[in-house]
Amino acid sequence: MKRQALDHTKMDLLMRKLKIRRYHAVGILESLWHLTAREAPRGDIGKLRNERIAIGIDWGGDADRLVEALIEAGWIDSDDQHRLLIHDWPDHADDTVKKYMKRNALQWARRDMSRLVQDVSRLPEPEPVPVPVPVPVPVPVPVPEPEPEPDSKEVSPGSRTLQSRPAIPRPVFNDIDDWFEERMQRHPNKRDVMLAKSNLAQIPDVADRDWRQHFTWVHELWCSSEMWQWKGGARAPTMAQWIVDRGWKYEPPVTQSATERAMANL
Repeated sequence: MKRQALDHTKMDLLMRKLKIRRYHAVGILESLWHLTAREAPRGDIGKLRNERIAIGIDWGGDADRLVEALIEAGWIDSDDQHRLLIHDWPDHADDTVKKYMKRNALQWARRDMSRLVQDVSRLPEPEPVPVPVPVPVPVPVPVPEPEPEPDSKEVSPGSRTLQSRPAIPRPVFNDIDDWFEERMQRHPNKRDVMLAKSNLAQIPDVADRDWRQHFTWVHELWCSSEMWQWKGGARAPTMAQWIVDRGWKYEPPVTQSATERAMANL
């Protein structure tokens, strides 16, 4: 198990859903991954019934409640084709599984992303940004030049320097930077801002407006979730870590009221 998984918010959520201690939750996940390596090396653990999954990891409680908690915490993904998939299984699988997959020319079981695309299509259209009305610039009234004093030197019209009208400064907006600053203002954990911006710049899709719209939607759901709002965001990861974990790919287990709050903030 990766060290960062021990204190991950998904681990805390699994503990809360099953009302167990951390050592028990760690044992469940380790047993689940060992069971997957034996019975479903491609990561398609949904080929086993919930009861077989519970027996395989020695869970004595309700099998359906166990699987439901693992899905809600983000350790297992629901899928129309495979029923259940281990979340990020290629990252959790050990070298033995990877060698087995390569030796037998097998492919990792992948999640059907069609539902996610459908969810993005339901996002509301952004409101049009009002175009600022230009402020009229008053035309200076010419002031007659005073008559030169008798002892002063005459200045010829050709030698006089004409002052041009000063240009009106216009603000320059960078769409990605402005969007990132707005996301950071919503994010509960304000640490590692520069690292978050660096991690974001490494994502090729960041220049795509539709991708940023989807990122905003999922991020707003997390910001409005009970997990991230707990004690002022004490359990919310930094934006830099959330980007590394590709958190925009997965929606949190939100209630209807949390969803309504997220829609109101968009």
